[in-house]
Order: sequence, then C-alpha cells, then structure tokens
Amino acid sequence: MINTKYGRVYDLAGATKYIAMSDDDRLTFVNFSGEMLFRLDTLSADQTLFSKEEGASTREYRVQILSTGTVAVFVFETDTTDYIAFYTDTGIVSAGIYTTLGFAFTENGSNSTIVIVVNGVPYAPAGSETGTYTGMVNLGSELRIGSHVSETDPIDGQIYYLRLSSIARTQDEIIHNALNFHRRANGIIQDAWLT
Repeated sequence: MINTKYGRVYDLAGATKYIAMSDDDRLTFVNFSGEMLFRLDTLSADQTLFSKEEGASTREYRVQILSTGTVAVFVFETDTTDYIAFYTDTGIVSAGIYTTLGFAFTENGSNSTIVIVVNGVPYAPAGSETGTYTGMVNLGSELRIGSHVSETDPIDGQIYYLRLSSIARTQDEIIHNALNFHRRANGIIQDAWLT
C-alpha cells in the first residue's frame, strides 16, 4: 500500500507482489461482473489484473491487459482445454492513464456473452471457444489480484478499486457505476469521457 493524494492504493510491481484471497464458493460464478479502477506504469508485457487459477488443471477465470493495450477475459471450465476467450481491439488501454474497466459475463455454454466498458466506452469483444465450454466449476484456486498462476504476467501499476459481483450487470449499470465512482474519487479519472 502507498499513500497518494487520492488515498491509500495497492502499488503492485513484480511477480511476487500480488494480493491473494482464499478460495470460496462465492468467488466461482455462473454469471458475474467486475468493476475496477487501475493505472499501469508500463505496458511492455501482458499484465494480469486478477485471476482465479493456480495451475493448468485449476483455472476458473483471468482478466488481463495485453501488451497491445487489449482487454482480455478468459473463462475456463476445468483446465486450459475448455475455455472461452474474449478480446477487445488493440490500443484500448494505455500506460500512465487512470482507467476504469467494467465487464459482465453471462454464461450460456459455448454461446456465453460478455460486455466490456473501458473509461465509459462500451466494446463488443470478439469471443472464441477452445474445446467445449459448458460452465465454470470451483476448483479450489485462490483469487489473485495482480498476478496469476506461477506468479506470471504480474501487473506493473496501481489498483485503486475492485468489485466482483455474482450477477451480470447491464452495460448501462456498468457505465453508471463508473460515473459514480469517478465522482467519489474527486477527479481521479480524466473528464473527457464524462461530458
């Protein structure tokens, strides 16, 4: 934790700097949403915002920012052979910029869908299925914020806020929540997308 003019935040950089939460059935989802505020110091490699996976056979989900600025969301069934991956276009996220990210995943087997909103702008990400995804299963993995399995692809930056919910919020709800958080944070995010 470091002190900033916006309060205390998690400053994470390096493979061993992450936050771990013990496994709980409430962290394995059917439909779910995530909302967060973060800032990356660099974007020279893929970075994991959060994940619930500890090994090749215990993967549930992972949210990353790829080195291209792409938002990537992976939802696994039981291992690396049955999953759905969702990707936005490149250049959506940049280093040095406060970024709000919201997403909502609706599980429906291979026809599962996701909504992604970055800084108030909705994106319709492309999805691809590997194997046969039929649903997420609790495999006992801890939730890691800032890294994933084997402490790889760590985040290099700060996480100001993270909320996971067991419902799939609508696009309008995600945008509304981001606007409300922005107002509470007293101008931490650039105002361009709010006007």
